[in-house]
Amino acid sequence: MNFPPDSGKTGFVQMCNKFRRWLVDRYVKESRTRFIVTGFGKWTSSINDTVPIPYRLKEAVQQIQSDASCNEAVERIEAISGIRALYTNQMICVKSPDGSNTVSDTCQGDSGGPLMRQYKNPNTGESCWIQVGIVSFGFRCAHVDEDGFVFPGFYTEVSKIQSWIESTMIDNP
Repeated sequence: MNFPPDSGKTGFVQMCNKFRRWLVDRYVKESRTRFIVTGFGKWTSSINDTVPIPYRLKEAVQQIQSDASCNEAVERIEAISGIRALYTNQMICVKSPDGSNTVSDTCQGDSGGPLMRQYKNPNTGESCWIQVGIVSFGFRCAHVDEDGFVFPGFYTEVSKIQSWIESTMIDNP
């Protein structure tokens, strides 16, 4: 995660433990909804790789971006680095919420981690967390371009691969 080493929280969260596709689908493209990403990755990028991996779980608030914004970021990544970045219909991209004072993102060591949204049952008041994304890749850990463009992080969208996840879990208990 790309933020100061002592700013994260620790603890356990209760995940929604039933397969409820409608819960996952419902929150993914709501761009104003806040999401939490967690990980043990680096909290800053370093050219010479001298930044140690944190020993505490970090978290960052993120906001899903439009497909147009994600595609623009991919084009910028390719133009700057010459590396082909892939953004498909099974992906989402996120960055710090609009108006945020700080830029946060995932970094090396966070890949495979969860992007989550809290769900509160309107009937019972009970809360649990829904995993809506899986950390895939980013560009220079919360990089901001000279013109102020904030590069998002890219995630696999869980609702798009949920059938595969369910069949894999059933076949491999």
